[in-house]
Amino acid sequence: ASQGLVADGIGRDDHEAVRDVSLTVFAYSLILGFALSFGLWTGDSTAFLLDFFTSDEATQAILSKILAIIILAQPLNSIVFAADGVLQGASEFAYQAKAMA
Repeated sequence: ASQGLVADGIGRDDHEAVRDVSLTVFAYSLILGFALSFGLWTGDSTAFLLDFFTSDEATQAILSKILAIIILAQPLNSIVFAADGVLQGASEFAYQAKAMA
């Protein structure tokens, strides 16, 4: 959705609309990222999360080692995905390619 809204704002030469859409998308994505982190942390601390996906103790032991990284990365992941949509809407494909290299 942000791609279309950003592209529309750029097409209308409405820089304020592009800024507003971008800030709104980033705010919602950050809130969602922290909500996902909290949900994963809650599932991990109650031992529900690993039990929900597998009962194999060896698999649970391996997953528990990387779960903290996954939990901490959620806010960053959400911002990156939002930025991806905003940049694609602005047709900044060259910047994206260089940023990922």
